[in-house]
Amino acid sequence: MKKHFLALAITSVVSQAYAAGPLLPELGSLNVSTAGAGSAALAESALTAWTNPAGMSQLEEMNVTMNAALLDTTFDYTDAGSTGAFANGQNADGGTLTPAASFYFATPINDKFHGGIALASQGGSGVDYGKNFHGQSLLENAEFVTVQIAPAISYKVNEELAVGMSANFEYFTANGELDVLPGSLPTIGTGVLEAEANDFNVGYSLSAFYKPNNNHRFGLIYRSEIAHYGEGDVKASHTGFLDTAPSADVGLDFIMPAHLQASGVHTVIPKWDLLWSVTWYDLSTWTDLTLDINDSPIPVVTRNFDDVWNFAIGTHYQLSRKVRLETGISYETSPQDNPNNIYMDVPLGEIWRFGLGATYKINRNWEMRGYYDYIDLSEPEIDYTLDVLPNLGNMKGSYESHAHYVGLQVNYRFK
Repeated sequence: MKKHFLALAITSVVSQAYAAGPLLPELGSLNVSTAGAGSAALAESALTAWTNPAGMSQLEEMNVTMNAALLDTTFDYTDAGSTGAFANGQNADGGTLTPAASFYFATPINDKFHGGIALASQGGSGVDYGKNFHGQSLLENAEFVTVQIAPAISYKVNEELAVGMSANFEYFTANGELDVLPGSLPTIGTGVLEAEANDFNVGYSLSAFYKPNNNHRFGLIYRSEIAHYGEGDVKASHTGFLDTAPSADVGLDFIMPAHLQASGVHTVIPKWDLLWSVTWYDLSTWTDLTLDINDSPIPVVTRNFDDVWNFAIGTHYQLSRKVRLETGISYETSPQDNPNNIYMDVPLGEIWRFGLGATYKINRNWEMRGYYDYIDLSEPEIDYTLDVLPNLGNMKGSYESHAHYVGLQVNYRFK
């Protein structure tokens, strides 16, 4: 039983990290103003080194793009009759405020080749329910981040077609804590469990860019799965909980899923462009979570995620020579609709994104973009019982979840 509670500590870290990865692609892709529409087909700045390396072929000069943003999440939980260890406690908002930053560089090498590099994230977020939350014995707080350094190259096949690729070097780190059922299981003891895990691994991206004429652009990118094996430890404030040991070694599999995106940008009239994207995330590879605690495997959570599809449409309108207005909307299918498999990490259902922003051309070298996304994370229900310890009781309630994402991007062209 003690090992099962150790597993819970890491579950609070890892399940949150996995769910937030597909939730927050905005942290790496800055086409937030159109809710992701057109991401792989724009090829306007050094950002394309990340969104579609083949698109670097469209850049005539060296470009540097920098970004800073804030993500403000709300996960507002309302209890609906939890039992056992989860009966006592308070409703809580697990939302957090997360900063984000990224850097991109792209430059021509010769008439055929372009090179670039991106320093960005596939995802990052956190939850913090605070003390006295109904589910604090399963999760009190957790945060995670992935950081990638991705050198990229493109090759122009002809004036219409280019191909590209990147190597994606990714570092993953996560940490979290929970209270050990204070007062509910005196034979186990009480206290706080703190967990930390990290890993480094490599993936790749393959892409293509097709521009049949000046009115139409198409982009396609495949980003490979990156399979991490996170290693770290769990520490307890109450040493009796871990017998005589103050900590235990842990290991776990953590997957950033593969995804495939197709995008288009089409000039409807000289000042108005229509943008779209369709993206598939291979989330069905995440079926469960098994932890190795001091080399002993322990099954913890059955996920049974479905693959996720995202559909985005947006527009650019050139208001003046210096100002372009941008907006878009996207819909994303739910990875999990069964309340029995919903967890408190990042409770998800269908996701709607509503984006808007503007790009301002300061001069021939400098360009600035401000953007905002409202992300509706729907109202999922939770009806959770821990399979390995069903006598703990049942956590039952619902969430009202949403997020705000706001940021500023600056691009410099070396003309």
